[in-house]
Amino acid sequence: MLEAAQSLLRERLLGDLPPQRKHEALMICNAMNIAARQLRSGELPQREELQSLQALLQQGQIDLLAGNRLLALRLREGFGDPGESKREQLIAHLRRSVGQAVAESSPDYLKQ
Repeated sequence: MLEAAQSLLRERLLGDLPPQRKHEALMICNAMNIAARQLRSGELPQREELQSLQALLQQGQIDLLAGNRLLALRLREGFGDPGESKREQLIAHLRRSVGQAVAESSPDYLKQ
């Protein structure tokens, strides 16, 4: 349904919009693309990120938002600095998480 709505917006409505509204319509199309990719991915990426965060932070009962906030706090405190024991695990976690976010928001970037 998202794809049909986006197609309608792009193919039938975009050309009829005044120039100052075309950019807004394209942003809406992009948001619809991201939502469609997230729906196709399901909850697996978030579950994997949460499991990775829980292992990295050694916090078994933490949700994704709280885990990312705790990670940000620990990073400011030096967690993951050169020489820290969890540095490699942190880098692997960040690469996976950022890679998934980019795959959802800008998949063409990963093709470069």
